[in-house]
Amino acid sequence: AQCFFTRTLNQRLRAAGINTIVAVLSDPGFACTGVNVQHNISYSAFGIPDGLVPTCALHDFLGQHAADGALNAVLACVHPDPGPDAYFGPRDEIFGPPTLQTPASLAKRGDSRADPMVAPAAGSSLWGDRDDVAERFWAQAQALTATRWVF
Repeated sequence: AQCFFTRTLNQRLRAAGINTIVAVLSDPGFACTGVNVQHNISYSAFGIPDGLVPTCALHDFLGQHAADGALNAVLACVHPDPGPDAYFGPRDEIFGPPTLQTPASLAKRGDSRADPMVAPAAGSSLWGDRDDVAERFWAQAQALTATRWVF
């Protein structure tokens, strides 16, 4: 949902002639925070039956420190030119140093079909018509938040 909103926001900013603002995303990866402990992430993320692997054990094995996860948001704020439709996330998706991800870098990794930020060639999308999905999401976001963006 955030990808669709950000992508549509960038398109609307450019269509309105606003080139000095770029909306970007950040993903903390699997950051070890209290938010994860409040629900059974072993089951919700991996389908492991309830109680077999506590979230704290997953934190120890797969997680990264909460401050490391926050670095992606910091980098998104201070990067001099991330470009539209880019996001900052852990290099290894779940953990690792903050990395600028762009449609081009995802395409090199072979992830472009599954990533809603990338506009695929006709017929290659797992998401269907991404522009249509993004516009419908934009309209719903405005309706649910009672907000009207003027561009």
